[in-house]
Amino acid sequence: GSIFADLSKYFRPNDDIIALKDPYYTLPIEEKLKLSTDDGLSLSDKLDKLQHLEHITYVRVKLIGFEKDGNMAINIDEQDMIKYFDAFREHDTVHVKKFKNAKSGFVSQSRKFIFDVSKANRELNKLIEKSIGHEVQKVNLTDPAIPISTVDEIIRKDFISDPSTYTIYVLNPKFPIVVTKSDDKEVNLPIPYYYKDIQGANDRTGCGINMWIGKERYWWVDITSTTQEYGPATSGEGLHTHFSIPRVSRFLNPTKQNIQPKEFVAALSAFVRRSVDILLNPPFEYFPVPYYNTVIVHLFVIHDSTSSSPANFFEVDDSIGIPTENKMETAKMNEEEEDLDEDEEFDSMMKNIKNSMNLNIESHPMNIKEINQEHLELADKMNSNEVRTHMHTKVIEDVNNIINNNKNEIRKDQKSHLGDFDYESIQRELSALRVGNQDIIFRKTEVSFSECELCALAYAQSLKTHSSNILDKNGVRTQVHPYVDSKELHKWLQSYTTEFWDILPDDQTAKFAKVIPVFLFSLTTSESLLLDRFYQSISFEDMVVSIQTRAPKYLLDYSCNKQMIWATPKDSTRSTLGSLLQVGWGISPLNEVWNFGSDRVSEDYQWCIGLTPFAPFSQRKELSFVISDTSFRNVIYSVANHTMAGLANILEHVKKYEKEADEVLEPKDYLEFIRRWNLFRYKISEALKMCTLHQHNTCLYYFRSADHDVHEMWKLLKDGSYSLHSFFDCVRTSTTSPWHSILTFVSIAIIAIAAIYQFKSEWLAFRTRLSKRY
Repeated sequence: GSIFADLSKYFRPNDDIIALKDPYYTLPIEEKLKLSTDDGLSLSDKLDKLQHLEHITYVRVKLIGFEKDGNMAINIDEQDMIKYFDAFREHDTVHVKKFKNAKSGFVSQSRKFIFDVSKANRELNKLIEKSIGHEVQKVNLTDPAIPISTVDEIIRKDFISDPSTYTIYVLNPKFPIVVTKSDDKEVNLPIPYYYKDIQGANDRTGCGINMWIGKERYWWVDITSTTQEYGPATSGEGLHTHFSIPRVSRFLNPTKQNIQPKEFVAALSAFVRRSVDILLNPPFEYFPVPYYNTVIVHLFVIHDSTSSSPANFFEVDDSIGIPTENKMETAKMNEEEEDLDEDEEFDSMMKNIKNSMNLNIESHPMNIKEINQEHLELADKMNSNEVRTHMHTKVIEDVNNIINNNKNEIRKDQKSHLGDFDYESIQRELSALRVGNQDIIFRKTEVSFSECELCALAYAQSLKTHSSNILDKNGVRTQVHPYVDSKELHKWLQSYTTEFWDILPDDQTAKFAKVIPVFLFSLTTSESLLLDRFYQSISFEDMVVSIQTRAPKYLLDYSCNKQMIWATPKDSTRSTLGSLLQVGWGISPLNEVWNFGSDRVSEDYQWCIGLTPFAPFSQRKELSFVISDTSFRNVIYSVANHTMAGLANILEHVKKYEKEADEVLEPKDYLEFIRRWNLFRYKISEALKMCTLHQHNTCLYYFRSADHDVHEMWKLLKDGSYSLHSFFDCVRTSTTSPWHSILTFVSIAIIAIAAIYQFKSEWLAFRTRLSKRY
């Protein structure tokens, strides 16, 4: 509320990104007095506020070519689209496909989308039409595919002029006109066109598209361009066809030869709304996705090659030229050889560096002898131990400079068993997903089957076969396909993570670091070998398993432009990147869409093009804003859930005694509780605002800072709840009733008479036996 308006100046999200300090103690007394107002909510009301979390997301719809200046001169009213958006469901629940832990403690989260519809400047449509027409003149008119950059560069330039909110551009340009001659007459011929992602095109197919997702927060669709089908080839849902996009020509009234704008507006609004569902509100692949100070991606390359690896079984630090172990070894040798003269010492050190890195120094452009001579002359002039020490340091720096200048050559040598696997692209894309002051560290270890018998065992135990009948010209024959059972392989590798790989952080850092092991089997076999018969990479909760071979290309059960798509078994980079996004950041593939009608995941490949590692319709290894923003939101939602659920559990504990907080706490403690509760509410409100403004680090700060208030409220209620515990005490009571004494006397008398009678009977029997004997 307004009483909290001045609190923001006491928070320092830029200085304390992950909220290690509790800002409550820096508040002046006048601000604490403002926080002392009781909102009058009962514990039940407070609990209700903690059961649901919602933040607002603004979406701008920008129409281009809808003022009678586009295809078929259609004109639509922005308010008509807004009416449809208002009629759609108001809240979109955030769904989860797989819970890592029990679902208990999960706070319902949702997003409210608010749409703004506007028409772009007419000049923007003219610029787009001119650019399309210019490109069409260059291409073969029988297959008029123009580069995606033709329009994307124009759209991006318009977006960055106001990048404050998500924006979808709907383009309706006129068809480009090409002048041709027919019967000695010039004819204006409209040319149907489509777009092609030249950079990410599959070399055998070249998927034709008419939509694009940018790296910034915009995406666009051209409803004039022709649509080429892509999706499952033989069977399956989610095929993108001509009917997947509303086109003006489909809403032509055949009798009056005019456009029916209301029906078109309804269809276009539904298309935009579904696009928002797919791109801005995807389900969690895994939940929660906790925040860690450090995320370690450790790539284990397991190969069956007999040749030794230059980086065999030690970690390679890509930021420097000499591995850490070899640096230490070199320094140790320098200490042992202090008595050598400068020439012998230099040659010895260079020999060790050369051997440790397996480098051919002579192949580098810089002459090592020049470095040697330079430092020897310096040593002759100064002739001091200090200079010698400086010389050794300088030589190592120079050698590292040589190595860094030739980094591509070195990395090529280090990738001898990676094949075409592009680990650098994975590092580049995942590094951009840092949130807060998070560090993302990348490691690589290479090991062969001959060096790791456990690896060979896991692989051998996971090999399976699948047979199928094939009909060819010779009749029916049986074909056997080998594959790797991912679950079996995961079971074996899972047991090695602590016993063999030693990749888990120690107990002191386990709370703050997350390790994602990636087991890449890089095999020399020329046979097609996949995981579970269809996949190059599969994610599990605790690891990623990938495989690549040297087999030739093989066909997938996907088509693009009615042509089957080929896959490259030599490179599993894109599929591995997708698996890492799933297990590390909880991102589900773009083709897996939550169906709100059936309340389940369904397939839709419409937006699986361009900047995404999911689906085979592109060869791109970059990530769009959809994936990057989803990664930030998933971490923030998980932190928010932890905070909200933690406080809800505390209040639930007190509520079960049918008591209110003021009945449990002392007056001074209750005042502290009220202040903390109000500050908690303020932080949650600010966090949601920051999420709306895409200020992800600030949003994370406020959610994590709210943990301080939750902890203090827990301490207060914990101390006050001791008075609510039930105790049992057994008290011994006496009675003055006369019947108690009478009953006691009668019982004793009966027992005594019975005892006397028994004794008398035994005595008489004894005397009878005695008289018979004598």
